[in-house]
Amino acid sequence: MEELFIKYIELSNSLRPNYKESIKKSGDDYLKLKDLPIPLKLIYSTVNGTPYEVKDQSLMDFIPGFLLTNVNEFNDFLFEFRKNYEEESYFPFLVNYSSDFYLLKVDEMNNDLGIYISTHDDIDIFKIHNSFEDFIKTSIAFYENDVYFLDNDGYLDMDFDRYMTIAQKMNPNIKYWFED
Repeated sequence: MEELFIKYIELSNSLRPNYKESIKKSGDDYLKLKDLPIPLKLIYSTVNGTPYEVKDQSLMDFIPGFLLTNVNEFNDFLFEFRKNYEEESYFPFLVNYSSDFYLLKVDEMNNDLGIYISTHDDIDIFKIHNSFEDFIKTSIAFYENDVYFLDNDGYLDMDFDRYMTIAQKMNPNIKYWFED
């Protein structure tokens, strides 16, 4: 899975030079994050993520509209999510400015149970991938199929129709991608 994550970062960097540098790992800050599930340990042992108050907005997004929670802000977002949901099996790792989250769900043994999304305007949490690996593979496919692109201002954007087509193809048993 580490190779897939690194491939995703490289694809991000090829579209947005300096992206890799902007999220690079510096120090061992991730060690203060206790009991992280394996996919999140992989992320934070490789990169630090994006600071929430990033200065260069063109380097903000990990995926369009969502930044990769910075290692130094992870516990704050975890607290924010859990005060609203009281769910200890979910770990927010992507966030936007509306406090919507991409979440890794794990069981009591920290086994990956999939990627979910929660939004500020809906109390339900929806499954969008069967695993972190599926999330990364789908995100790589978005780059490889020109779903992600830079808009006129240099921000990461996406072709929504292609996005849905690829997401459905890569995640055929996930209801979320097929809802009207």
